[in-house]
Amino acid sequence: MTKKPSIPRYENRRTLKFKLLWVMTKYLTWLIYLISQILAISFLVISGIGSLYYFYYAINSQEFERQNSVLNIVTLTVLFSIVTHGFMGALIMKRLKIGSSRQS
Repeated sequence: MTKKPSIPRYENRRTLKFKLLWVMTKYLTWLIYLISQILAISFLVISGIGSLYYFYYAINSQEFERQNSVLNIVTLTVLFSIVTHGFMGALIMKRLKIGSSRQS
């Protein structure tokens, strides 16, 4: 019976380490890409719409002074958020190349 030549043990470990490192980098790269997409989309969510709901809920529950001033501040904040996210959305999408498959 003939014996097969055995590969030295350290070669198997090196190969295994290389394969594990290669697989881990592929998955970590994918995970980082996915997280960056999620963070970009979560940044683009318009903030402050819930503030209007809670403001009107508070007005219906109880009267208080200067409610017009508070309403103006809340509305201005929501509008500022919409404008800011509108400008930033195009820049973020361009940087992350979201929607680049569309013909322009």
